[in-house]
Amino acid sequence: MNICQTDIDKLYMSKKDFNNFKEYIMEKNDNVLFDYYAPFFKYDKIFNSEMITYSPYYGLSNYNFLMFTEFTKDNAIIFFNLIENLKLEYGIFAGSSIGYLRDKRNMYWTDDYDILVFKDKLKYDLAELSVWDKNGFICAKPDGGYFILSKNYHDTYKEFKNNYFQCDVFLSYIDDNNIVYNTAEWGLYHGKLNKNIVLPFKKIKLNNIELYGFNNIDEEVKICYGDISKGHLYTHASNNSIKVSKWELLDQFFEIMIAKGIANVNKNIFNNKNHFYEKKINILDDTFNNTLDVLKFIKNNNVKILNIFNSNFLKKFIYDIKFYFSKIIINFYCYDKLCSPLYLNKCSNVYFYNQELLNHYNSEDIIYISKPNFDIIRLITFGTFDLFHDGHDNIFKQCEKYSNHIIVGLSSDEFTFRKKNIYPFDNFNIRKEKIKNNCKSIKLVFSEEKMELKNEYISNTNANLFLMGDDWAGKFDDINCNSIIYTRRTDYVCSTDLRNEINQYYKTFDFKNYINNYPELKLDNKNNAWKHWVNVGINENKTFFNLQIHKDYESFNWLEYKQKFPKKNLVYKHKAYDHFLNAKQDFINKHNSFIYENYINNYDDIKTTTKNVDDALKHWEKFGINEERTYINLSEYSYYNMFNWKLYKELYPIKNLTNKHDAFIDFVVNFVINNKEYDNFNWEKYKNKYEDLKNLNKNNLWVHWILYGKKENRSIN
Repeated sequence: MNICQTDIDKLYMSKKDFNNFKEYIMEKNDNVLFDYYAPFFKYDKIFNSEMITYSPYYGLSNYNFLMFTEFTKDNAIIFFNLIENLKLEYGIFAGSSIGYLRDKRNMYWTDDYDILVFKDKLKYDLAELSVWDKNGFICAKPDGGYFILSKNYHDTYKEFKNNYFQCDVFLSYIDDNNIVYNTAEWGLYHGKLNKNIVLPFKKIKLNNIELYGFNNIDEEVKICYGDISKGHLYTHASNNSIKVSKWELLDQFFEIMIAKGIANVNKNIFNNKNHFYEKKINILDDTFNNTLDVLKFIKNNNVKILNIFNSNFLKKFIYDIKFYFSKIIINFYCYDKLCSPLYLNKCSNVYFYNQELLNHYNSEDIIYISKPNFDIIRLITFGTFDLFHDGHDNIFKQCEKYSNHIIVGLSSDEFTFRKKNIYPFDNFNIRKEKIKNNCKSIKLVFSEEKMELKNEYISNTNANLFLMGDDWAGKFDDINCNSIIYTRRTDYVCSTDLRNEINQYYKTFDFKNYINNYPELKLDNKNNAWKHWVNVGINENKTFFNLQIHKDYESFNWLEYKQKFPKKNLVYKHKAYDHFLNAKQDFINKHNSFIYENYINNYDDIKTTTKNVDDALKHWEKFGINEERTYINLSEYSYYNMFNWKLYKELYPIKNLTNKHDAFIDFVVNFVINNKEYDNFNWEKYKNKYEDLKNLNKNNLWVHWILYGKKENRSIN
């Protein structure tokens, strides 16, 4: 029985016409039973054909359960090649046998494969084999055999249902009467089939995959399933099923829905327009909401080469991308062993973080359907890297995120002069030493002589990933490298500012200290001493502080100290020590002005936790300032608590006040102490004049007058 497109179109009705849907099917064939429709299809989509989409990964959007898709088939190819390599004797049966007898294909709603293995022929415990994990499968061992599933079995996605591969291995034996049994009474075959129906296993083709089936598939199906001319949509995930008089009806129903789903996706993406394969685009993160968004992005950006740096994105979308954009080139940059090799088959090139990872995926134990080109990620970056600082450090951290094989085109001294009209502060060799000491993944540093030679440098080093700071964004889009990344530049530091800062030191440079600190240098005047410190001394951690006074300078761990202040650009020891001395003096000043007794007397909750002045000062700096506490005497300045410091800050923005304590001190100094207006303030008259001020004392009234009274045009006369 054939069902035409017009017939199928009648199936897509409004939700309220569900009963008509059943009646229509009944009308087409008196024996059709569609009583258990609901669990299988989404109501809102089965009745609206324009909403159906098809994915070669998860199948039909309106179907609720697992489907046999291109993704399932690829898993099956790999799986059956693996068990062939393991020399495992097996035969497929059950639903696969039915599909084989019908049209040599699995049914669209097939949710797993079933294979029979005789226990006495099994030479090893399948669950112990590492080959499953290497190829992206997991193997579980229940009593009656094994469950082997693709690793994405555990994946959950908000935007679409998951689809995964599963094969159930039925461990079996033959009794004395030549009847086949399962070791845990699994399967319809259990105790029903004679040995001769099963053995010897014979080679068959199902979905063009060479497999082994039972010796007499017709007899197996007849005994276990009876008449298979009828259609029966059944899944392990539901107790319900759909039964129709002819299996072709269900097959054609799925085929037409798939065709409609593909047409809908194409219409949504292309809108009857051709795709132009032109641009090279990077996918660094998995930020897309759904498959259609990804496909539209590719179409709208005329993507020719897609460089994928995120394994989750690859897993979720690679099948759809290659299905709907068959000519697109996929390059995948791989950093871990979390990605199943299955997905790599859809790539043109795969670049690995290091050789170890490449060797893992290049193992002879891994089966590929269409193996891509493999290589390690060779990342190249360019720069002057003068006065090595946090910005440079961040660039190399980004480089190490992508590769442990880093190549650096380091601007020569002469090239730097031509670019910037100034020679670098550190010469080429010093800069080279600094970057190699900082980044252990650097494998090669060469001298960059011309901006225009970047393609030649890339070709000579076989680099396949180019990385620069985003201050260069767009400047190198046309260079000949597989992928180009512009990473965020560190905006609080640059070599020019550091160079200017060093030059400022000339004003305070104590050449006598420098000469006395290092007599072996035999320096005799300020100019010679300055030139030595600038050109050599800074990089050798020398200082012009008096080492007789600052005896801790030599032991000062400046590299550890600079980590505490990442935005202070403490890129050399003298500067770090200078910062340390200033910070130390600042603490001493705070310590001297901090009134410990007032602070603990003001707040009962800290009396037991602050044992001394240092504890109290640390508490105030860490908590007290944000909690609007103070170390002035609250018994003397009781109006502190009602003082609206934020309003005061608004009235005097030029003062840059950042906390209540400082604002109150400013208020007292400027409006109370030695303030004639305060001394002449007739607080009693002000209080009696306004009913809302009756409960305030003199100081509170004064605060009110300054903050509110003047603003509200009140009078004190």
